Parts: sequence; structure tokens; C-alpha cells
Amino acid sequence: MIPLLITGSAGIALATRGVRLTISWAKYGASRFHLESVPVPLGGPLRGEIRMATPIPAGQQVRLKLQCCSYTTTAWTKTDGSTDQSTQQNIVWEDEETVTCDGSGIVQVSFVVPADAPASRFQQRLWKAKSQSSGSTWWVEWRLKAGDPTGSTQGYQAEFELPVFRVAETAQQAAEAESIRAVRKVEIEAYQPGPDFRVRITPTKEGGREFFFPPVRAGANAVGQTIVFLMVSAPLLAVGGQLPLWFVAVWGTIDLLFLGWILRLWFAPEQVVIEKGNITVTSGLFANKRRMAASEVTAIHAAKGGYTLNHDIRILGRGWHVMQVGDGIRETRDAEWLARQMSIAAGVKPADSIPLNSNLEQTQILKAFVSDYLAGTALRPKDAQPGGPENDEKPHRKDG
Repeated sequence: MIPLLITGSAGIALATRGVRLTISWAKYGASRFHLESVPVPLGGPLRGEIRMATPIPAGQQVRLKLQCCSYTTTAWTKTDGSTDQSTQQNIVWEDEETVTCDGSGIVQVSFVVPADAPASRFQQRLWKAKSQSSGSTWWVEWRLKAGDPTGSTQGYQAEFELPVFRVAETAQQAAEAESIRAVRKVEIEAYQPGPDFRVRITPTKEGGREFFFPPVRAGANAVGQTIVFLMVSAPLLAVGGQLPLWFVAVWGTIDLLFLGWILRLWFAPEQVVIEKGNITVTSGLFANKRRMAASEVTAIHAAKGGYTLNHDIRILGRGWHVMQVGDGIRETRDAEWLARQMSIAAGVKPADSIPLNSNLEQTQILKAFVSDYLAGTALRPKDAQPGGPENDEKPHRKDG
């Protein structure tokens, strides 16, 4: 398969997608997606319906996921004259909804596309070397994915590429977008996690709320990283006595840090306590504490996980201050519901019913950090002399 020729994680993902779509096509036949309006406007509604050749039985659920993905392909010429390439995928934004089929073979689709996301873009060359076979290209795809919520390879799977562009939005489209937002808000407010939801929420003695996250929230991730740790450590144990002492020391230090991370994944819980106007996060093997005043919190919302493929909760303070907790929450709705409970406990306005552009938010946080750092570390002019006029008002680093 062509995706297997693409190195990197994107190639594996494309190969897996191809296998699942092929199995689904053989079992359910072709599916078609009909958009109500073309193109889909950034900041506007996306409405349409999926029509299946073989209807899914009534009562069965289908998870709909709208994604904006950017791809960068880098090609290069090797020393032997042959060429190779690597493709990297970045999910810029995504939203999902789970619907229950009625047995008609038609699934209604409704999303709101964020205005700050990039539009669809065809492949564009970023740079090229002297050789035409070397260089880098970049493009953006919007796609709708429909599939079995259990993730079964035998379940229904379908994907559709969508035309999303920055075009003028009509008054009717603006009204439809607000309608979808309102419906989604009601759904989130009425949502209750299932029996497999492992986060415990209890009142504190001081009248606040405690959110307790048990360890091993992402079992597949913990198992995978443990296997990698064992593979990395085995060679050191096997040939450590034949290697230079400095090399063994460096390798051993890396292994020790890696071991600490593995132990944290398996055994360290996480706790968020919101009381007395403060948010206190306790995490790690040594129960490290981080604290942020509730008055400094600007938003609490669900986001893509940092070290897992699931979700976490992002607590944003002013400027670049941020705390991410609970990484490993599998269901999007569970993460959104939990973020809402934390927002209520902290007295913060709950997040919008349509997900934010987390990548753009991360960029803004980084810019705020750089700006704050540079403002607090102004360099003294090279020609300044001790006791001279340049030192009357010395620049200083800001605390905090």
C-alpha cells in the first residue's frame, strides 16, 4: 500500500485508515455525504447527511468527527541517488458528536466550523532544493469521519473530504450556526458520564470541590511506553560492563528518568482541589503541588492530551500561565462535562459549546511567555559604565 511507503507516524495512520475503510466498504457498501451548502464557510455551519448503501440497524450509534489537519511532506535525495520522503500530520482542530441511527440509512450531520481555523489548501511547495525531487510541501485538509464508537475494525467506517473556505456568511447561515451552538450547549449541560467514568468528584471540608484522577487513565499508552522502556534498558543490562563508564552513566541517568515516568503512569494519581479561591493541583510520584488563584483563571476547557491520544483539562491563567490535568480522558463529552464542573466550582464562565482552536491557543501562550520573559530580562547597553547615567534606572526581572 502506498501509505506504507511514507515514513513516520502519518504513514502508519494512513495505512490503518485504508484497511478500516476497505473492510467497511466490503461490509456496508459505499456511503455518500451530501452538503447543504458548498463551500462550507469558516465560522459558519456545516450541515448535511450521510447516506449509506446498507443501513446500520436502528439504535446503533455512529461517532461523527470533524477534523482540520495540516500535512507537511519533506522529500530528500540520499547519497546513493535514490529519494525518500516523510509526511507529518498535525490535527489543528477537531470536534465530534455521537448520533443514534434510526435504521433509515441516513445520518444527519451538523457542526459549527471555527472562524480562526485555516481553510482547505491544496499542496503548496514551501521550499525546494536544487534537485527537483527534494523539497517540502504543505497542505490543509478538512474531513468528516464517521465510525463505530467502539473503534472496532469490523464496524462502520467512512471518510469524506470537505471544501472549507473563508467566504462571506449569509444571515441564514449565521442563524443556523447559533442554533447548532444552542443545541450543543443543552446537550453538554444535560450530559452525565457513564459508569466507566473513573474521575471522582467529592466536596471538601472547606466547601470546595475535589477532583480525583486515578492512575493508568490511558492503559494502552502506559503499556506501550513500558515496552519501549524495557527495549531501551535491556541493551544496557546486557553489555553495560563492556562500555565506557561515562557512557553507562549517561545511559543509566536517562533510563532512571524514564523509569520514573513509567512509575508515574502506573501508580501516581492526580488531584485537583478548588476551594478558598484557589485551584491546587497535586500530581507525580512525589505529590508535587501547583497552585493558581481562581481570580487569575480565564478559562477551563477540554483539550487534546499532551502524552496520550485522548483528552485532558486545560486551566488557563492570565498571560502564559497554564495547568493541564487529567490527561487520558477517553470520551470527548466526559472531558467537556468535567471542564464544565471545574468551571462552576471555580466561578469561571464555562467554555463555549464549540471547541476552541487549541493549537492557536498554544501559540498565544508561547508568545505571551516570550513577551513576558523578554520584558523582564532587558540587557544592559554594552557601553554602560558603572555609576554612569545609563544605570540610573536599571532594568530588572519581574517576579512571577
